[in-house]
Amino acid sequence: MRKKGGLKIHFSASLGGTCAYGYESPAAMFRLLIIFLSLSVLGMAQEKITYDDHISPIFQQSCCNCHNPDKTKGGLDLSSYSTTLKGSSGGKIVEPGDAGSPIVNCILQVGEKKMPPEGEPLGKEQISLIKRWIENGLLENLTSSARKPSKPKFETTIGAGPTTKPDGSPPMPEHLLLEPVTVTARGAPVHAIAASPWAPLLAATGQHQVLLYQTETLELIGILPFPEGEPI
Repeated sequence: MRKKGGLKIHFSASLGGTCAYGYESPAAMFRLLIIFLSLSVLGMAQEKITYDDHISPIFQQSCCNCHNPDKTKGGLDLSSYSTTLKGSSGGKIVEPGDAGSPIVNCILQVGEKKMPPEGEPLGKEQISLIKRWIENGLLENLTSSARKPSKPKFETTIGAGPTTKPDGSPPMPEHLLLEPVTVTARGAPVHAIAASPWAPLLAATGQHQVLLYQTETLELIGILPFPEGEPI
């Protein structure tokens, strides 16, 4: 209902009390709405995802027919927190902080092993809860502490590089030595390769050296010594 000088509003929310506002302007209404939504989003972001409250119900509904104390398919029992962390006969299925843990690939059904093997796959919200539970440290309940990763986290995504090609000819290294070159009795794997996005240049690691190649001619154009061993 519009009144002279603004809109008549009655706004209440459970933010530690009830607030009622009389004749406020539309701008004031908008500010109050933004504050309310911001507090709501903050509360959602701080919600703890726990095994007892969120993950166990998902497992009970979709997984425990095959993974329970009486029927541990693959050596896996998902009926309790401790057995879930113990893992399967193939090892751990969840790693704190690692959203790429084996169980995630199974429920996403991207590999050979799929969970559940029959019937409808887990929904997006269920998968999101499991991933958030893993990323936030595998909490058992609201009073437990987050677990720390037992292995270093590796970034598997490709970082964003330059999106615009520079003007002119791409820069190439010059006046590099082609010796000394290390020759081994037998071949060895290449542990790292890097390529320029614009120049025809590729770097490949070897034993005690980094080799630079011109990718259009496959010509060796430089050797960077690495006496410390093999760069990784």
